[in-house]
Amino acid sequence: MSAYALSAATLQEPALRITIPCVPSRPVQRDLQDADPFKAGDIATEDSVLLVQFNAQLDDAHAALTELGRGLLALPTHSDAVDIWGLIGLASRIFAYDTSSRQFLIIVARDETVTDSSGPDVIRASYALRGAHVDFVGFDMASVQEQTERARAWNSWLQLVGAGPTHFYRSNDPFPALFVRSPG
Repeated sequence: MSAYALSAATLQEPALRITIPCVPSRPVQRDLQDADPFKAGDIATEDSVLLVQFNAQLDDAHAALTELGRGLLALPTHSDAVDIWGLIGLASRIFAYDTSSRQFLIIVARDETVTDSSGPDVIRASYALRGAHVDFVGFDMASVQEQTERARAWNSWLQLVGAGPTHFYRSNDPFPALFVRSPG
């Protein structure tokens, strides 16, 4: 995965990169009721080892995502206005050729402002987000009311362009485990 600071030269800037291997499904504890009594202890030990390995992989994935969150929030903010709709348009073009079963769009939105709400109409005419999960990180507004209204507006606009679930996280919220399914 690559992350870029949104600016006039977004794709020319160095990317924040992260690689997280897929974590396998949680191992199933075998039923020892029907096991050979002489092998039950060995089976229980093997199952425990597999569970410890799984939990270690899951912890590593969570740690990598936490580090990604720190890195995303540390990306430089630019004084020039950023075009979130341009980013959404670029993402939709990439998603059009992506065969992944799930796509994610993470927007670090510390300085997000809305100067023109025609974006959804322009994007809807040409692109679609194809159910991509959209997460705004660092979505900090001056008041709870502004936070609620802006999140409601973005939810509405993103639904128009075919986004899937949309979430908003303030800078002081714990960084979400965006790509990690809960175990079990």
